[in-house]
Amino acid sequence: MKVKKIFLSLCLCLFYGLFFLNIKLYAKTRIPARYRAYHKAVISALKNKKTSVELYGKEKEILYYWNQLLPKEENFSYSGHDFQPIHSSRSDEDKVRYTLSCDFYRYFLESKGNKKIIKRLKRKTKGMSKKDKVFYVNQYLVDHVSYYYGASGEQGRSAYSCLVQKKGVCEGYARAFALIMKKMGISCRLVSGWVSLGDGSSSYHMWNRVKIKKSWYYLDVTWNDTWWEPNAYLPSRRLWKDHRLE
Repeated sequence: MKVKKIFLSLCLCLFYGLFFLNIKLYAKTRIPARYRAYHKAVISALKNKKTSVELYGKEKEILYYWNQLLPKEENFSYSGHDFQPIHSSRSDEDKVRYTLSCDFYRYFLESKGNKKIIKRLKRKTKGMSKKDKVFYVNQYLVDHVSYYYGASGEQGRSAYSCLVQKKGVCEGYARAFALIMKKMGISCRLVSGWVSLGDGSSSYHMWNRVKIKKSWYYLDVTWNDTWWEPNAYLPSRRLWKDHRLE
């Protein structure tokens, strides 16, 4: 019994050690002085396993830090955000409070599950050209992920939901594909906008742009999996007629 307790204690120590080692990677990121207050708040949220973080400052500066400077994998997501003006003094007239509902701790746990699958995909695609890797990963997601009909809130929107739970919505497909591409050393971006549906209506949607050799191509893994014609939205330099950028 005593041995079992010691073993469990060691496992917990190792787990939390790895968790805080991951935080140190964020903390060591070199951030310009004007953005360090934001970074300090995020590191504090990570250490305390908070589900939200508040950043105070100018809207453009906060968004630049969050989108461009904070190192995060493509599967990192948040359930919502809210800008609120601050008018406590004349000097605060152009400042806002930016509240993000994020589960940093869950993100850390999910990233471990993603890594196992990505490691296997990297092994299977070893030696392939970038183009072949793009096609292989697209087909892997088409074969292994099901569209999450009836999803609500955060359901199906992360790379984890697609890679580990095997179901997702368009954002989940796009984030899963982008994350895998990043880990394979292939440039890839998330793209959002509107798509025309068969009944004449339109819907908000997310897909990808991926760089093959020196050119960027659009790719819609979700519609390759769910639309009426399988793999009709493979890499294309031009945006399809039924897709419109945001």
